[in-house]
Amino acid sequence: MKVLYNHIKDYSVQEVFNSTKVGFVFEFYSSQETPFIAEDLSRVCGKSVAITSEKMTPTWDSPILLQEYQGKNPRYKFITSPQDFLSVGPMLFGVLEWINQKAKTDKTTGLQVLLSFNHGSLQTINTISNMDPAKLILKMDENYLFQRFPERKNSPFAVSIKTLIPTNEFMTAPSSLGHLKSFFILPKAHYYGIDFTDQAMGELIFNYIGGKDYPKNHKSITETLHYYILSTYQILNSQGYTPEMNISAEKIFEDYPIIRRAYYEPKFFLKHFKDIQVGVDLKRADEIIEAYWTKLRDPLMKLMLECEFRKGKFNWDSAEGRFQIKEAKLSGGKISQLDIVDCEIQSVVEDCGVWNSTLKNSRIILSTLVEHNKIEDCVLERVRADRNNTIKKSSIYNAGEIINCNVSESIIKDAGIGKEAKLDEECVVIEPKRKIEKQAKPLAVEEVRDYKWLKDLNKERKDKGFQNEYKPKW
Repeated sequence: MKVLYNHIKDYSVQEVFNSTKVGFVFEFYSSQETPFIAEDLSRVCGKSVAITSEKMTPTWDSPILLQEYQGKNPRYKFITSPQDFLSVGPMLFGVLEWINQKAKTDKTTGLQVLLSFNHGSLQTINTISNMDPAKLILKMDENYLFQRFPERKNSPFAVSIKTLIPTNEFMTAPSSLGHLKSFFILPKAHYYGIDFTDQAMGELIFNYIGGKDYPKNHKSITETLHYYILSTYQILNSQGYTPEMNISAEKIFEDYPIIRRAYYEPKFFLKHFKDIQVGVDLKRADEIIEAYWTKLRDPLMKLMLECEFRKGKFNWDSAEGRFQIKEAKLSGGKISQLDIVDCEIQSVVEDCGVWNSTLKNSRIILSTLVEHNKIEDCVLERVRADRNNTIKKSSIYNAGEIINCNVSESIIKDAGIGKEAKLDEECVVIEPKRKIEKQAKPLAVEEVRDYKWLKDLNKERKDKGFQNEYKPKW
């Protein structure tokens, strides 16, 4: 059912808050023993806290304390189930105060907020499960949120939702806000400022609250929660696009008409974007570019739209079957299935080979750091890092992939440590848990056994010819 009600029924702020449910995921580090942490948090919440090292779902009367790894100063997540917004204040600020006094936080920690509504009492035109996510993307003022939590800006933990990834159909489609979601891949991953993964289940996850001092900022947290709730409600209970959304769209789509024309006219591209050197097997003749343009234009235009690519070298290596980018500064969006050389990156990098580049505040996924790369303040997931790379102040979740380079001040989880790897004393290495197979119990026999037949084995036996399988003489 796409529409709950075909008319708009207005609600006061208090009525909206009365129908709001929120759950929280608090992230922190603590050297205190896990049972003592659970005991403290139980007193703060007035509920029994369940301790686990595996992913579990909390219940209303049993929040979850998840220890992500063991060590001198392990990382924890304290997870609560969705509850009435107006009733969670004492628990919320009690936990924040406990974290502020007895735990540690840094730029990697944050407060996730799970938001849903009770539509039995809040009769909006749409629900979260069937709303147009593009409207929420256009409405959200990320600057308002980043002003309150500046460490979340340009962070791999709250990637901006304002960078829309165009599909190929975009280039043939008219510019229309009403059809936005048909021509763009909307953000749908846990690392975006808003995670739409569970939208179909009627829930949104917000990741803008975080940073070293987030537990101290009670006022900013309150303002941000109100902003989450009221902005989402306004999207659910309105039709069409507001003037503010149109202004937001104009900023996002500012360069699209020019890029759309360049998509169809290689001569226009070569004339208008002279700082981008395009080649095929390193050959840059105009006639070669025009001949291969239909091959080059899709990945090239996506880099321009998503990552602000305006200066550098872009090449198609026909022998390797790979696109390559060199001497570029790229930020925002996602870079995928490219070879990256001599670049400065602040983005999501997926399925890429990387040489002699600097990556900061990035998320690197399923890629290979080949050589002479400098990685800092990044999150690495299933990344192979060969010799002559340096990784600093990063989090590595590797599922067995090899790290064979210098690593400092980082968390390394489930990685193969190579012979050439050098880890400083500030690194935390977390090995995967090994399942211990249960040994089979010996067979229990109740009757008394007669072992006299063993004596016969010691008697001298003579060879009886063909009856002996191993004959001494032939």
